[in-house]
Amino acid sequence: MRKIIQLACMLLLAMAGEAVAQTGVKVTYYDGTIQSFNVASSGKLFFASDNLNVLPDAAAATTVIPTSIIRKITFSDSLTTLAATLLNLKVTPNNCSAVVSWQSGSEQNFDHYELQYGTDGAAWDHSLSVAGKGSNSSYSLVLTGLSGQLYYRLKMVDTDGRTTYSNVITAQIYCTQHDELSVYPNPASGTIRIKSASLINTTVRIFNPNGQLVKQVKYSAGESIDISSLPSGVYFMQIDGSSTIKLIKQ
Repeated sequence: MRKIIQLACMLLLAMAGEAVAQTGVKVTYYDGTIQSFNVASSGKLFFASDNLNVLPDAAAATTVIPTSIIRKITFSDSLTTLAATLLNLKVTPNNCSAVVSWQSGSEQNFDHYELQYGTDGAAWDHSLSVAGKGSNSSYSLVLTGLSGQLYYRLKMVDTDGRTTYSNVITAQIYCTQHDELSVYPNPASGTIRIKSASLINTTVRIFNPNGQLVKQVKYSAGESIDISSLPSGVYFMQIDGSSTIKLIKQ
C-alpha cells in the first residue's frame, strides 16, 4: 500500500509541477476526515519510514502522517483556503500527563481549534475545544491521567464551518510506578519478576526510549520474564496498561 501511494505521489506531483506553481493535495483518512495542503513548487511530498511527509513550501514545517491511517491521496490545481496555519505543534510528555502546545500563523475568519487525541491514530477517544486568539498566538493544554502510546491532532474550524486538520503526532506517556509494585532484579541481564501485593494476571509491555514496543508478554504472578535477548540499555515496562517502571538491561 505504501509503495502504491509513493508512486502515485511521484507521478501526480510531477504532472502538476509542469502546469501550476502550487498543487492542491487532499489526504483522506480511514475515519472519513480530510486534511488539505497547498504544496508550492519549493515544497515536496516524501516518505520516511512508514510516514508520509508533506512540506508545503521551503519555509514551512513538515507535516508527518502515518501511512497506516491514510485511505487515499488526491491532487488538483484548485487550492484550498486554510482555516488557520500552524507554525508548530508538539507534545511534551510528563509523568502520567502531557503538555500539548502550538503556535498559530494566520487566523483569518477563524473560530476555534479542537484538540483530538486517543490510543488509535484512526479514531479519536477525546476532544477539547479551544477558542482562537488571533494570528501569531501561542496555545498550551495540559492533559492528565494518560498512559501509553497516544496520538494527537488539531481540527481547525473556520467561522463558516469549514475545517482542516493538523498533522498527526504521537508520544509515549509513562507513569511512575505504584508504591507496592516493583521489578527485580533491576538492573537485570536474564530474567525478571514483578513484585506486587495484588497483581495476578496482566499484560506486560516493554518499550525502548524511543517509545517502540520491543517485547510484550502475558504475565501471571510468580512467573519470570526473559529479557536476555534485549540489547543492553534503558527500557520502560508498562504493567497492566497503567503503571510504568524504568528497567535497566545489563
